[in-house]
Amino acid sequence: MRILVFQHLCVEHPGALADFWREAGHEITTVELDEGEAIPPLDHFDRLVAMGGPMDVWQEAELTWLIAEKTAIRRVVVDLGRPCTSRTVAEWKAIPAYAASLEAALGPASVDLEAEAVRRLPTFLAAARRLNDTLFAALRG
Repeated sequence: MRILVFQHLCVEHPGALADFWREAGHEITTVELDEGEAIPPLDHFDRLVAMGGPMDVWQEAELTWLIAEKTAIRRVVVDLGRPCTSRTVAEWKAIPAYAASLEAALGPASVDLEAEAVRRLPTFLAAARRLNDTLFAALRG
Protein backbone atom coordinates (compact mmCIF):
# COMPACT_ATOMS: atom_id res chain seq x y z
CA MET A 1 0.00 0.00 0.00
CA ARG A 2 1.20 3.52 -0.77
CA ILE A 3 0.53 5.84 2.18
CA LEU A 4 0.71 9.62 1.98
CA VAL A 5 1.29 11.35 5.33
CA PHE A 6 0.51 15.04 5.88
CA GLN A 7 2.72 16.40 8.65
CA HIS A 8 2.21 19.84 10.20
CA LEU A 9 5.20 20.21 12.50
CA CYS A 10 8.56 18.43 12.64
CA VAL A 11 7.70 16.77 15.97
CA GLU A 12 4.23 15.63 14.80
CA HIS A 13 5.50 12.78 12.61
CA PRO A 14 4.13 9.24 12.28
CA GLY A 15 6.91 7.87 14.51
CA ALA A 16 6.54 4.16 15.28
CA LEU A 17 3.60 3.96 12.89
CA ALA A 18 5.96 4.61 9.98
CA ASP A 19 8.24 1.80 11.20
CA PHE A 20 5.27 -0.55 11.49
CA TRP A 21 4.00 0.37 8.01
CA ARG A 22 7.42 -0.13 6.43
CA GLU A 23 7.85 -3.50 8.17
CA ALA A 24 4.45 -4.48 6.74
CA GLY A 25 5.73 -3.62 3.26
CA HIS A 26 3.97 -0.29 2.77
CA GLU A 27 5.57 2.65 0.97
CA ILE A 28 5.37 5.94 2.90
CA THR A 29 5.66 9.47 1.56
CA THR A 30 5.62 12.28 4.12
CA VAL A 31 4.82 15.87 3.17
CA GLU A 32 5.62 18.52 5.78
CA LEU A 33 3.02 21.11 4.85
CA ASP A 34 4.16 23.78 7.32
CA GLU A 35 7.58 23.73 5.62
CA GLY A 36 6.02 24.45 2.24
CA GLU A 37 6.49 20.99 0.77
CA ALA A 38 4.26 20.35 -2.23
CA ILE A 39 1.46 17.81 -2.17
CA PRO A 40 2.22 15.11 -4.76
CA PRO A 41 -0.44 13.75 -7.15
CA LEU A 42 -3.03 12.15 -4.88
CA ASP A 43 -4.00 9.38 -7.28
CA HIS A 44 -0.55 7.81 -6.68
CA PHE A 45 -1.57 6.84 -3.12
CA ASP A 46 -3.93 4.29 -1.55
CA ARG A 47 -4.44 6.05 1.79
CA LEU A 48 -3.97 9.49 3.32
CA VAL A 49 -2.94 9.96 6.94
CA ALA A 50 -3.12 13.47 8.43
CA MET A 51 -1.05 13.96 11.57
CA GLY A 52 -1.94 16.39 14.35
CA GLY A 53 -0.41 19.72 15.24
CA PRO A 54 -0.88 23.01 17.07
CA MET A 55 -3.01 24.68 14.39
CA ASP A 56 -6.74 25.27 14.32
CA VAL A 57 -8.64 24.41 11.16
CA TRP A 58 -9.96 27.94 10.59
CA GLN A 59 -6.49 29.54 10.47
CA GLU A 60 -6.22 29.70 6.66
CA ALA A 61 -5.19 33.37 6.74
CA GLU A 62 -2.10 32.60 8.84
CA LEU A 63 -1.49 29.05 7.60
CA THR A 64 -2.28 29.16 3.90
CA TRP A 65 -1.26 25.52 3.42
CA LEU A 66 -4.48 24.55 5.25
CA ILE A 67 -6.45 25.44 2.12
CA ALA A 68 -4.47 23.00 -0.04
CA GLU A 69 -4.69 20.34 2.66
CA LYS A 70 -8.48 20.62 2.96
CA THR A 71 -8.80 20.45 -0.82
CA ALA A 72 -6.57 17.36 -0.90
CA ILE A 73 -8.56 15.62 1.85
CA ARG A 74 -11.79 16.23 -0.04
CA ARG A 75 -10.25 14.93 -3.28
CA VAL A 76 -8.93 11.77 -1.60
CA VAL A 77 -12.21 10.93 0.12
CA VAL A 78 -14.83 12.18 -2.34
CA ASP A 79 -13.24 12.07 -5.78
CA LEU A 80 -10.90 9.11 -5.34
CA GLY A 81 -12.96 7.22 -2.75
CA ARG A 82 -9.90 6.38 -0.69
CA PRO A 83 -9.55 6.31 3.08
CA CYS A 84 -8.25 9.21 5.13
CA THR A 85 -7.06 8.52 8.65
CA SER A 86 -6.48 11.28 11.16
CA ARG A 87 -4.42 11.71 14.23
CA THR A 88 -6.83 14.41 15.45
CA VAL A 89 -7.64 17.07 12.93
CA ALA A 90 -8.43 15.70 9.48
CA GLU A 91 -12.12 15.31 10.21
CA TRP A 92 -12.44 19.01 10.99
CA LYS A 93 -10.37 19.96 7.97
CA ALA A 94 -12.73 18.06 5.71
CA ILE A 95 -15.89 19.72 7.01
CA PRO A 96 -15.40 23.06 5.19
CA ALA A 97 -14.98 21.14 1.94
CA TYR A 98 -18.62 20.12 2.33
CA ALA A 99 -20.00 23.68 2.41
CA ALA A 100 -20.06 23.86 6.18
CA SER A 101 -17.89 26.11 8.29
CA LEU A 102 -15.94 25.93 11.51
CA GLU A 103 -15.26 28.75 13.87
CA ALA A 104 -13.49 29.16 17.19
CA ALA A 105 -15.50 28.57 20.34
CA LEU A 106 -14.58 28.85 24.01
CA GLY A 107 -15.44 25.63 25.80
CA PRO A 108 -17.85 22.94 24.62
CA ALA A 109 -20.20 24.00 21.86
CA SER A 110 -23.26 22.43 20.32
CA VAL A 111 -23.28 21.13 16.78
CA ASP A 112 -26.18 21.44 14.35
CA LEU A 113 -26.52 17.87 13.07
CA GLU A 114 -29.49 18.81 10.90
CA ALA A 115 -27.54 20.97 8.49
CA GLU A 116 -27.56 19.63 4.93
CA ALA A 117 -23.78 19.86 4.75
CA VAL A 118 -23.41 17.64 7.83
CA ARG A 119 -25.79 15.01 6.45
CA ARG A 120 -23.60 14.76 3.32
CA LEU A 121 -20.39 14.10 5.25
CA PRO A 122 -18.69 10.78 4.49
CA THR A 123 -18.74 7.92 6.94
CA PHE A 124 -15.24 8.60 8.24
CA LEU A 125 -16.69 11.67 9.97
CA ALA A 126 -19.50 9.78 11.72
CA ALA A 127 -17.58 9.49 14.99
CA ALA A 128 -16.81 13.20 14.99
CA ARG A 129 -20.49 14.02 14.48
CA ARG A 130 -21.37 12.10 17.66
CA LEU A 131 -19.09 14.19 19.85
CA ASN A 132 -21.42 17.18 20.04
CA ASP A 133 -21.16 17.57 23.82
CA THR A 134 -17.38 17.75 23.86
CA LEU A 135 -16.47 19.72 20.76
CA PHE A 136 -14.45 22.89 21.05
CA ALA A 137 -15.57 24.15 17.65
CA ALA A 138 -19.00 25.19 16.43
CA LEU A 139 -20.28 23.73 13.19
CA ARG A 140 -22.73 25.80 11.23
CA GLY A 141 -24.28 24.41 8.04
